[in-house]
Amino acid sequence: MEVVFQSLMTAGVAAGSVGVTAAAPNPAVSCFDPQAIDDLLSLEKNSPGLLCSLTRQFLSDSRELITRLNGGTPASAKEIEFAAHALKSTCALFGARHVTELASRVECAVRRGDLAAARRLAAETGAEFTRFENELRSHTAIASALI
Repeated sequence: MEVVFQSLMTAGVAAGSVGVTAAAPNPAVSCFDPQAIDDLLSLEKNSPGLLCSLTRQFLSDSRELITRLNGGTPASAKEIEFAAHALKSTCALFGARHVTELASRVECAVRRGDLAAARRLAAETGAEFTRFENELRSHTAIASALI
């Protein structure tokens, strides 16, 4: 995922442009930030195929992080915190507002030592990531890049 981060930062996507200020997930509202998608699409102009490559890597890495959050692999509290932090950062770059917020809440719960809350939030994060992934794949420009 470091490659994704570096590619986006090199292309001028400001890390601060996608904050962790999302409200609770609302199924009636888009779960991604259109500006982040526009920023990603601008990468495609200079490097054809880059968007497809970055998106596939992002989805693959994020699914692995979700698995870690939800106990699909044995993990210590520190590993769960790391997975939540990594997911929060990469999802912010891709404009996954609600996933970013939920991952941040998982990270905070682990830091407080509230593993029960972290588990509950991790399950919500996984569900919201699936929603985000489906919406991302249905976005016309992204879908055409992934074909």
